[in-house]
Amino acid sequence: MHGESRQHGWFTDSLAAEFQQFYDDLIDGLRPKLVVQAPPQHGKSICVVDFIAWVSGRHPEWRTIFASFSNRLGIRANKALQRIYDSDKYKKLFSRMRINPSRDGEPLRNQEIIESMGYEGYFRNTTVAGSVTGESADLGIIDDPIKGRAEANSPVTRDKAWDWLNDDFMTRFSDDAGLLMILTRWHVDDPAGRLIDSGARSVNYKAIATVDETYRKSGEALFPEIKSLEFLQDTKGRMVARSWLSLYQGMPSVEGSMSFGNFEVGPKVFTAPDRYDPETMYRVISIDVSQCVGEDNHAMAEQGRDYDGDTHLLDLYTTNTASISDRLEKTAEWVIRRRPNRLVVERNTDSIAFIDLLKIYLKERDCSMTIEEPTASSRGAKEQYIVSWLEPVLHNDSYFCKLSTISGTINERMSNFSIDRTDNQDDELDVMASGVRYLKTPIRPKKELVRMTGDPSQDIARKKLLKALKGKAGKKIAYS
Repeated sequence: MHGESRQHGWFTDSLAAEFQQFYDDLIDGLRPKLVVQAPPQHGKSICVVDFIAWVSGRHPEWRTIFASFSNRLGIRANKALQRIYDSDKYKKLFSRMRINPSRDGEPLRNQEIIESMGYEGYFRNTTVAGSVTGESADLGIIDDPIKGRAEANSPVTRDKAWDWLNDDFMTRFSDDAGLLMILTRWHVDDPAGRLIDSGARSVNYKAIATVDETYRKSGEALFPEIKSLEFLQDTKGRMVARSWLSLYQGMPSVEGSMSFGNFEVGPKVFTAPDRYDPETMYRVISIDVSQCVGEDNHAMAEQGRDYDGDTHLLDLYTTNTASISDRLEKTAEWVIRRRPNRLVVERNTDSIAFIDLLKIYLKERDCSMTIEEPTASSRGAKEQYIVSWLEPVLHNDSYFCKLSTISGTINERMSNFSIDRTDNQDDELDVMASGVRYLKTPIRPKKELVRMTGDPSQDIARKKLLKALKGKAGKKIAYS
């Protein structure tokens, strides 16, 4: 409803669909609670104002309370709504919704409240921790409850905002009211995080996709019409990784909780003539055996190191339900088909029987692969072990994963990992660390070093070298 001034893209369409579902749930009396996470300066506040105007047009009797960390943001939303309500286009679409044209007397129309003419409905804007005494709400909307990093890092401020939300704001709700919170995340324990933990539905729009999505592929920007991929990548390069993941990717974490930092893995961009080719890599399959009890998963990873010394997560398998025979079959299938350079299975009380049976499985299938069996006691605490082996490759920006479905899982695990906790969901990280320690950088074959350049003066020497290499190897060397 902002008209020509509003940019349009799939993001706004998707956000409108989320708002439509929220509205439908509200009409059905389901008391919906929706948390929408989106990066800064992507137009989310404009979309919220349009949604409020649309709802008011359909239900001028509804009472809406809007809150933000700043009084200025509330006044901005108030003025934007007044302009929409006064527009001829809006009046044609919604004939029942009218506001006082004179701005004097009643119904009230000022920078704090907009009352509907002929109805009990209104739009009331305030601040988080502001007074809402005597007000009622059929629709509660919070747009960015926390001001910034300093406030988000303060437990007192977070508790104060949460107490106000529960004790002041939501106590003003009617029986079937709904709560919509839209924000940029600052902290894992912010009001949005606590709402999500209490059962609110959430949707997260990342500035840059880390997996293939319905409307965009991994690596593409959320709303390029407003923020280009180049702008976002430049912003990412200037920010601390933890802040980028929190503000732009909706993946906050506790300060100091991850000794290896907050990182995201994705596909590597190779420089020609090199390309993604696992067969040229030094590859290790590592297995973290589990009894699959509770949340403990059996995990298997295939990782490779390329000629540049960069590490790639080639494949990942986790299960909490498969029988031991199914897990053995899966392992044998990987080993026989992929022929890794090393096979690593940590020896502990859970894995002794698995290792012995795996040796039989491989022997029966004429596979002579030797199994590396490091002991759990040799590596120390699991959390420290994970950090020790993954931190170097992550800090050096030398860990990659081409498969977006896998990288999304790994990025989530890294975001939530804490070296200070023993209840991490870190089976994937554990099996990655087990394999990384055995990886080596392969030596580039000599034929890989000899390539035609298109310059005759240089290629004469290259042809002579290829001829000499051909004589040594006793076979033809293919150009590439």
